[in-house]
Amino acid sequence: MVKVSTRTVQFMGAGESIVGRIIAASPGETPTLLILHGAGKSSKERALPLAAPLCQRYGIGSLVFDFPGHGESSGQLSGSSINQRLDVARAACQF
Repeated sequence: MVKVSTRTVQFMGAGESIVGRIIAASPGETPTLLILHGAGKSSKERALPLAAPLCQRYGIGSLVFDFPGHGESSGQLSGSSINQRLDVARAACQF
């Protein structure tokens, strides 16, 4: 199995500061898997235990992040919408 490393990243999405973690199987690796957490009180912290073993097993990188109003990202949960989540997911893909 490949040993993975994580690093915290920050980018802008839907006008909010989005905080995430890149899980990498090798230094400087570009993530190939984007993991989106659920709605409600969910966050990247709940998705990390799923992402890390996948990255380790298959030797791939992943980006896991908090949507606005969740975890460490800015914004209000009450302002969350499907369109906002889509905008943030697109920003994550471009990051």
